[in-house]
Amino acid sequence: MIEKYLNLDFGRTDLVLIALIPSIINFLIFLYVFVRLPSTWLNFIFSLFALTISFWQLSSGFTHLSESKQTAIEWNMISNIFSIIVFPLGIYFLININGWIKWISEYSIFFLLIFPNVICVLLVSARLDSYSIVQSQFWQWIFTPATTLANSIIYFCIITNALAIFILLCISYFKVKEGDVKKASLILLLGYLIPFLIGVPTEIILPLFSVQNDIPLGAPLSTLFSISAFIAVLKFKILDFSPQHQWDVIVNKMNESLLIVDDNDKIMYVNDKFCDELQYQRHELIGKIAYDLIINGESDKQRIKEINIERKNRKSSSYEITLYTKTGKPKCVMINGSPYINKLGNIIGSIALISNIDELKKANIAIENEKKKAESIINSLPGTFYLFDQNGKFLLWNKNFETVSGYSCEELKLMSPLDFFDETEKPKIKQKIESVFLNGYDEIDSYFYTKDKINIPYYCNGYKYIYDGKPCLIGMGLDISEHKNTEAKLKVKEEYYRTLVEQAPDAILITDPQLNIIDINTYGCTLLGYTKQELLKMKVSDLITSKNLIEKPINLGIIKKDKVTIAERVLKTKDDIEKNIEVRVKLMSDGNYQSFLTDITERYKTIDEINKLNSELTRKSQILEKSNAELEQFAYVASHDMQEPLRMVSGFMKLLDEKYNDTFDDTAKEYIKHAIDGATRMKQLIYDLLEYSKAGKNRNDLSVVNLNQILDEIIFLNKNAITERNAKINYGKLPEIFAIKTSISQVFQNLISNALKYTPDEKEPIINITCEETDIQWKFCISDNGTGIDPKFHEKIFVIFQRAVPGSDKRGTGIGLAICKKIVELHNGKIWVESEPGTGTSFFFTISKAM
Repeated sequence: MIEKYLNLDFGRTDLVLIALIPSIINFLIFLYVFVRLPSTWLNFIFSLFALTISFWQLSSGFTHLSESKQTAIEWNMISNIFSIIVFPLGIYFLININGWIKWISEYSIFFLLIFPNVICVLLVSARLDSYSIVQSQFWQWIFTPATTLANSIIYFCIITNALAIFILLCISYFKVKEGDVKKASLILLLGYLIPFLIGVPTEIILPLFSVQNDIPLGAPLSTLFSISAFIAVLKFKILDFSPQHQWDVIVNKMNESLLIVDDNDKIMYVNDKFCDELQYQRHELIGKIAYDLIINGESDKQRIKEINIERKNRKSSSYEITLYTKTGKPKCVMINGSPYINKLGNIIGSIALISNIDELKKANIAIENEKKKAESIINSLPGTFYLFDQNGKFLLWNKNFETVSGYSCEELKLMSPLDFFDETEKPKIKQKIESVFLNGYDEIDSYFYTKDKINIPYYCNGYKYIYDGKPCLIGMGLDISEHKNTEAKLKVKEEYYRTLVEQAPDAILITDPQLNIIDINTYGCTLLGYTKQELLKMKVSDLITSKNLIEKPINLGIIKKDKVTIAERVLKTKDDIEKNIEVRVKLMSDGNYQSFLTDITERYKTIDEINKLNSELTRKSQILEKSNAELEQFAYVASHDMQEPLRMVSGFMKLLDEKYNDTFDDTAKEYIKHAIDGATRMKQLIYDLLEYSKAGKNRNDLSVVNLNQILDEIIFLNKNAITERNAKINYGKLPEIFAIKTSISQVFQNLISNALKYTPDEKEPIINITCEETDIQWKFCISDNGTGIDPKFHEKIFVIFQRAVPGSDKRGTGIGLAICKKIVELHNGKIWVESEPGTGTSFFFTISKAM
């Protein structure tokens, strides 16, 4: 029977290596853990896990080395049994090293881990799994499982176990923040991921569901996981539960920071909490001088050095200090330091247990601030504050109590509340104090008796208050001297008010929310013709005519507090005389309504007369507008008819000049020239007069005007004149304004033309255009370097037919500046000039923003 297990072909070197090398590696891991590591239950589980993997790999390799089909079947059965056993051992191992075993009951381990795998082992042992076995030249034997129930159960169990190990490894890695355990978890995860991603699909999923040939990679590759686990055990001590290991775990789980420095204050050890608090990595701290790295203040550094000197004398101490994080953030801490003594009893450094007291400091500061705030509030109270017990002993008072009473703090400690009132007041005060302790609250107006024997009117109150476990009275006293004086003044003012009301030129009416009349002055009685007694029995609606009440029902909803509502009503007097009344109503703080009634009957008569006058004025205005339109049409026709003879005169004079030029003497030629020039000037004058008459007629053409665009057009139209004179026109970014575009263009055109015209021929004209903005208008300036204007002509030049430079040989009609003035004034602005002869001229004009 043994022969069927030994019928193996060791001539296949590749298969021998695949079978033996992984198995030998795992067997050596088993021996090392079993022999060298401490005899603990977890070490035993890990060694058993490595031994099982070794047997699984060996039997899997022998399956492919079998020379007969029967031998291959036997070794395959053994391989399947070991592959089923190895997974629960791996799961149990991971549960233990993560410390989760204490949360899992024995029943859960049996039914979820042991029982399903035992069933699978029994299925394999009973040979209930079935395979199609074919001999292959490459793998020797190829096993293709049939999709039977037994095979499905076995493979489902194996896949579930494999996934469970993968999930446990992921949880173990992600739950750990940092340190050696994090690195060990990563190595275990990577060591498992390769055989899991390759072995499970190739040996389990593909053969079962896709009828693919078996590829023997799962068993050999599982060595990666056992090697990674072995590295985690040896290098990162995941199975180390020695006292030293437990010390590291405990220290790194402490809620306090631990710092160990040597004799020179060089950092020897820090725990995880210390690194977290100061935001350093451990390697950034070890070997560094502590007071240079985490302490900034020179006084603190000097203090640490002094404490280190004390430590050499074997003294322990506690002290507050400020440490600084890697980012420079200060942290207030309490350090409990002790000498660090080696086995020989020598002091080799210091051990410091560090507690973050930032929150405690903040809390203490907050408490202190609240205490100061409470004291400040008490001392800032406008009156006297006091707290005393049932025996009349003062426990607390404010500064104002001392100031008002005139007694010192030491004197007040020996006094009782009754000492501050004269003999006539003491019985009432004593009764009120007893009432507070009995009922919880009481108050009184009395006279406070000071040390200087002065009686001050005071309002005092008291509340029952439990202080330090015993009933006390807490209260305040307010000086009501001013209140008493105010009461007296109010009586006088009330008399004044009543006199003013009675003598007021308007009727003053007070009504309640239901509009019942509750008060009225004398003039109101006179206006309405009733006596005061009669009116106090009436409602407001009784005074309004029925027609007016129907047309305008009373709506109290529109009347707001502290806001006067104005309305007009028609009231009837006792003699049935109707009067137009302006009513000004105000809702008062007590809920009543105050109304002022003004008789506007005469005003209505005046309004009727004014309306009649306005109608007549409108009619005459329409007639005037019609007349102006006719005059304008007449002016246009007349000017057109006047220009025609001028054109004939100018034309015939030019013909005479051209045809008889040789026959005329110089005098005749001069006369002809004057005639042509006069006709031309007359034509221009007629044209300018028309322009002046039309200026501002197009007020409906208001729009947003781009002044830069307008100036560009003007410069283009005057290009020849500008080029001939080599003129320079300077302007920056001008605003967009709301104006009549054609009119504003005409203003700039006239002023620029004048600047070119009145600059001497020997000068190159320089024209500067600027703009200033105010809240209400735009202010423009057009300046030149021309001849200038004598100040005595500054006002005249804006009058029609007055030329800019009287007596100048420059020809003009004297209308251009008048047109500018008319256009600017139509834009709610004004125009003026600043100039001196020989200094150039600056024309200023404004354009209102409110057009």
